[in-house]
Amino acid sequence: MLRSLAQGLPDRVACEYMQEIENLKAFSPGEYPVFPYPYSDRGPVTVETGFDRKRRLPYVLHKGRPLFGKKGQSLRDVEWYYRWYVENEGLLGSGRRIKTPHSYVNGDFRVEDGDVVVDIGCSDALFAFDNAEIAGKIYLFESCKQWRPALEASFEPFREKTHIISRLVSNKTSKREIRLCDAINEPDSSHYFIKMDIEGGERTVIASSADFLRRNKVKLSCCVYHRQDDAEAISAMLREMGFSFRYSEGYMLPLLNDIVYPYFRHGVIYARNF
Repeated sequence: MLRSLAQGLPDRVACEYMQEIENLKAFSPGEYPVFPYPYSDRGPVTVETGFDRKRRLPYVLHKGRPLFGKKGQSLRDVEWYYRWYVENEGLLGSGRRIKTPHSYVNGDFRVEDGDVVVDIGCSDALFAFDNAEIAGKIYLFESCKQWRPALEASFEPFREKTHIISRLVSNKTSKREIRLCDAINEPDSSHYFIKMDIEGGERTVIASSADFLRRNKVKLSCCVYHRQDDAEAISAMLREMGFSFRYSEGYMLPLLNDIVYPYFRHGVIYARNF
């Protein structure tokens, strides 16, 4: 796979992804670099883990506060996932790779004081947790109910401004699903930072939330790599709604069943309507 990517792409595509193709040549045949970029000179982050015996939950310290994992996770797993998200994926904009195409923030595109932070598809909610102190309100959407005890424990210091919704954000409201506009009730003067990473369901949520997105001040950090044409389709939807946008730096080689030519995909779109 890597050999064909590095040597077999047409000149037009090879020119567009020249840096990424050169980077791939440094990887061994047995590797699959989702992020085709080498590490920078920055060293690994220091990770401290622990176990809360009362809650029976493992945790990793982030900004001096415990971010809890699911019940049954080992300390080793909690540390590995945290290190992967922060160092390799650069979710918080501080990864060790020279480019971080999966980062949810970039430069001045980040959570600001008083923003309503909406974390859709949050799992352990590392992103929202990183911004919990400055957020005006926090909405956490995670349909896997195994995460709820961990989320309640992590956000206990912020419980007065945190809403945890254990339903799938979708285009209808039912016992297991909920529309974004039915879940959020904030003053008209609110400004939102919405992070969305829901395994290919992003288009459905954007389409069904069009009225909400149009009538509010929104910054949207949305994954666009889960489906082959997500970047084009989602950018067109947001443009029609009046959003300006740009993409995260670099490209990804997502490890997905439908990965096809030209293989490289944008990772995240940064969009705003104000």
